[in-house]
Amino acid sequence: MLIKRTKELEILNTAYKSDKLELIMVYGKRRVGKTTLLMQFCEDKKVIFHVTTSTNPHRILQDLARDINSETETGKLQFDTFQDALDTIDTLSKHQRLIVVLDEFPIMAKSLESCMGDLQRYIDFHKENKNLTIVLCGSSLSFMKQQIEDYQSPLYGRKTAKLFIQPFTLYQSRELLPNLSLEELLQVYSVCGGIAQYLLAFSSNEPIKKQIKSLFLQPQGVLSNEAIQLLQMEVKDVGTYREILEQVASGVNQSNKIGDKIHRSPAVVSMALANLEILELVKKENPIGKTTRRGHWVITDSLFAFYFRFVSPFIGLLDRGATVGPYAYFEKNYNQYLGFAFEKVCANHLFTQSYPFIKIGKWWGPNPVKKQEEEIDIMAVELNGTVHFGECKWTKEYLDSAGLDTLIARSYLAEPNGPREYWLYAKSGFSKALLDKSRQDKTIHLISLGDLFVPILPLPLSSD
Repeated sequence: MLIKRTKELEILNTAYKSDKLELIMVYGKRRVGKTTLLMQFCEDKKVIFHVTTSTNPHRILQDLARDINSETETGKLQFDTFQDALDTIDTLSKHQRLIVVLDEFPIMAKSLESCMGDLQRYIDFHKENKNLTIVLCGSSLSFMKQQIEDYQSPLYGRKTAKLFIQPFTLYQSRELLPNLSLEELLQVYSVCGGIAQYLLAFSSNEPIKKQIKSLFLQPQGVLSNEAIQLLQMEVKDVGTYREILEQVASGVNQSNKIGDKIHRSPAVVSMALANLEILELVKKENPIGKTTRRGHWVITDSLFAFYFRFVSPFIGLLDRGATVGPYAYFEKNYNQYLGFAFEKVCANHLFTQSYPFIKIGKWWGPNPVKKQEEEIDIMAVELNGTVHFGECKWTKEYLDSAGLDTLIARSYLAEPNGPREYWLYAKSGFSKALLDKSRQDKTIHLISLGDLFVPILPLPLSSD
């Protein structure tokens, strides 16, 4: 099943119809659907679609010649340099609109040393070629961000548009798995995010927990080694990165404490976390509001969060088929994991409401009266100073007025003054007393599980 990415296609088609040469950068995590999007864009258009699969320069040029041959009637082409390929592309675009897609461009650029320089010169001297649209597509976020957009890159300032392809939203994911209940779909979403290929792995009628065990906690499970394979494509010292991610997944979330746990220097840990942040696998989460507490690191990718919490620490056992211990750990901690995942979904829901938020996050800090640590699941600040506070409950019980009272009390720890609103999210719904209170007070918002499955947009697209 294909879900049309309408906004992305609109940006691509607008560029295609422009009156100048277009250089479009398309990037996003592996498996997110970049190639599928580009194939949709190229339907009914003249296109040369090349996917780099080799690191051998001669083989790359050979494959590129093959792909150009398959779309032309120019005979048996052969290229000695990438510039030769560009010259042929230029000739082909003289009398017709042409799209050239260079998929897995980071592999090509690293293997053909002159590639980016040749492309720079071609663009500089052929800016008025309105028939040509060049698309550079890649999954290596570090390369696409640093090697193409960096001011020292030969292609710096040459791109005319860029698209960062986001995973599907919760609402879009429901289109892929329409037979699941809302609770089941949220469980699936919590372990693989909005990546279509992973979502579609949950296609049987078996209970979700049983499918998770089959996919992740079995030696031959389809997703049992996916996170490590993705990591191997991006970093060299996989062992160190694996240890760091295991610590963050287990709740050790400050760099100095991570270093102590894995016996690595602060510099090594800091550099690894910075690289993981570029890859959009982790982020430094700082509390907002009034607090003296430090920020901490969290895993932002759902597949990685689940894998390094429930799979990676037990990989030795799982490889031998010893599943009793890992299964028991999963059963004991899975509901807590879902609670954290639920918070992320709820925060995204609040972020997409029609309020002019200037920042959104969490709050944690001391309660001087109770002499204990307190936490607020969601805190968001509007431009006018109004602060929104959110509480998320992934439990079987109704959320009652006591939950609201607790949130109100904590809100004054985080922000003593100013106007405020309260958002209560609950998997199982709300007590009658709380429902009655929300009807009388418009600053109290009650959001049930069904309210989260609304057609909201993902984070904004990039377009220059």
